[in-house]
Amino acid sequence: MSVIAIRGGTVLTIDAERRVIAPGGVLIEDDCIAWVGPAHEMPLPAGADVIEAHGAVVMPGLVNAHTHVAQTLLRGGVSHSRTLYDWLLNVVCPGLAAYSLDDHQSAIRLYAAEALRSGITTIVTNEEPSYQDSERATRAALEAFAETGLRGIYARMFRDQLSGGAATLFHEERSKAPHLADAPTTVPLDRTLNELERLARTYRQAAGGRALRRTARLAQDLGSRWTLHLAETTLERQIRPISPVRYLQGLGLLDARLLAAHCVDIDDDDIALLARHDVRVVTLPVSNCYLGSGIAPVPRLKAAGVTVAIGTDDANCNDGVNLFRDLRFLALLHRGVTRDPTVIPPGMALEMATIDGARALGLDDRIGSLEVGKRADIIVCRLDRPQTTPVHDPVATLLFQAYGTEVDTVLVDGRVLLRDGRRCHADEADLCRDAQDRSVAILERAGLRCPRPWPDPAERAVAPGSPWTSRG
Repeated sequence: MSVIAIRGGTVLTIDAERRVIAPGGVLIEDDCIAWVGPAHEMPLPAGADVIEAHGAVVMPGLVNAHTHVAQTLLRGGVSHSRTLYDWLLNVVCPGLAAYSLDDHQSAIRLYAAEALRSGITTIVTNEEPSYQDSERATRAALEAFAETGLRGIYARMFRDQLSGGAATLFHEERSKAPHLADAPTTVPLDRTLNELERLARTYRQAAGGRALRRTARLAQDLGSRWTLHLAETTLERQIRPISPVRYLQGLGLLDARLLAAHCVDIDDDDIALLARHDVRVVTLPVSNCYLGSGIAPVPRLKAAGVTVAIGTDDANCNDGVNLFRDLRFLALLHRGVTRDPTVIPPGMALEMATIDGARALGLDDRIGSLEVGKRADIIVCRLDRPQTTPVHDPVATLLFQAYGTEVDTVLVDGRVLLRDGRRCHADEADLCRDAQDRSVAILERAGLRCPRPWPDPAERAVAPGSPWTSRG
């Protein structure tokens, strides 16, 4: 039996009593937490591996409840300043069509490296392999996830045929995409357009009632959950005359097994339905603002009793895999929108990335808090850094001062993946070089180019002191 003792830090248990133990300790036996309590009472078995946490916070690993890992190699400048459908049609679809299986595995390794360094230990990734042999692609992705050590939930994306209204909307939006003709001959246009149709059906919630019912029934039969993008933009209302939430209610599909991502374009009646049926919601604040899609009414959802988790969404419509950053953005965003500095207090924000994230996935009996018998998904965050000094309330310090780079040690299932700021089972320098080379090649094959960071000099205003104003 392996034994690890983490001692001396401020332990944020996130248990039912929300105990904060300072100084405290956590004892891990194999993959589970065996003891939590004050440091001076901590048992220390002979031969235990001791991790000193003085000057640090010890807390549950973070839960990223909605993401798309594969897109990691499509960030770096090609996605910014685009709306959802411009980004989807002109970046994601041609980009993924240019991936190989090895590219996909490289993207997963890069994503995991960043996720672990920012304290993320559990992810829900929504994936649709863009290869003809999708079964082989899925197996390759699962192998790469297992290699990283992350607790990964792989949500396989699929849908049925486009309905009439959705097909019309899709073709209207596709006709506005100005860069499709730039697809190089190495990626046949027909193939690219086929990928566009399949992916667009997913992002626009165009699956019909039959497919949705069968998905929910399968989840029930397997004792699992199912997830979908719900009310991400106002365009979804153009597909059907009622809100997406009320459409699902009419199909009898609102229940606690549903993990609904986005929920931006919802009203008070929708919120009441989500609360009544205990639907779990994932908010994606950075992604939704990055693409100009809107802002989910998180304070109203929370006030209604809805379980709300948080996710980073696609790595290339967020350009980061960092929940500490996203939590701060979430809290500040809603304080500004509501003009109320109390709507997302620090404790609530941290719960969304820990115990509420676990509850949204149906895993709150196993992860999300530091309690005896739960899995040892634990992170140690150094707060003895300039940006996190002084510390009076460690939770507020994490939310408003931490960058995410303070994560020093990460355990998943009791396995140490990051220690003293160093990866234990991966060479990140080689990983980054490989990912950079692959990303350059993917963009070349897909015909994707970064826009200029500043207007062309010929297009800038000539007025003195106004270098940023374009000519009218």
